[in-house]
Amino acid sequence: MSPAREHRVTLALEELPDDLQELLHEIHELHLRWNTPRARETLGPWTSRLPPGLHVFYTPQAASATNSARLCGQLRAAFGDIDCSSPAYFQPLDTLSNLSKYAELYACGPTDSHCKEWTQALEDVVSLDLSYDAISHAVKITAVWPEGPQKLSISSHPKHRTEVGILTPDSPPHLEPYELGVTGLLTVLDEATKPSPVLFAFPSRHKDAGSKFSSALLQPMGLHPTLQLKFDSSRPPSPESSCSLHAYLTLPRTIFADKRSILLIWRHLTTQ
Repeated sequence: MSPAREHRVTLALEELPDDLQELLHEIHELHLRWNTPRARETLGPWTSRLPPGLHVFYTPQAASATNSARLCGQLRAAFGDIDCSSPAYFQPLDTLSNLSKYAELYACGPTDSHCKEWTQALEDVVSLDLSYDAISHAVKITAVWPEGPQKLSISSHPKHRTEVGILTPDSPPHLEPYELGVTGLLTVLDEATKPSPVLFAFPSRHKDAGSKFSSALLQPMGLHPTLQLKFDSSRPPSPESSCSLHAYLTLPRTIFADKRSILLIWRHLTTQ
């Protein structure tokens, strides 16, 4: 099995450029997620899938059109021409090439080859998460690259803790049905002389039901197209599970749902 690669970076607010610090001081919470449109396999249930594109949600410290405009301008500089006129939105975005070039110019020094290599590799990621909140005053970035041969060449950085791990699924003793088990090796650069074995478990928010679904627009479409979703099974992931079936639709601004139709569908489902 080919491994996937994940990088997690945590930056304190004071480590960011001054203009970004000033911008984030005006934001209470910011969540940004991007997912590739390329078909791929995931290491489920380790990662959850989102509809391809850019998903943004933010809460300002105080409602202000000026604050929203500043954030929107920064996002457009990083991701290109996107529609970011509301606190929560989604937009199809096929690639992070614009972000890769922006990050290299904005974050890397002229002689920092390691930084440039990392920012250029952003063009190949399959998912990217960025979050910030005013409580922790920290920016957290998670980037995931697709499965395949992985080259490990990692350097430590002064004043930063760098942890490297190779992990695989496992079943620790007393593993609960709602937990995932992990085993492998971890090491902290400049602190440990050799990797240490680890074995731990943590709760999982996602379960693999093993079912499949398909979607299609019913013909003839007319002025009010109907999207039909079909599932080959409604069986929950496990007998002890309290999961129920949900549909999460992420639509661009050019498409809007008919509230009356959704209400009729909900009534139909609840009477089955």
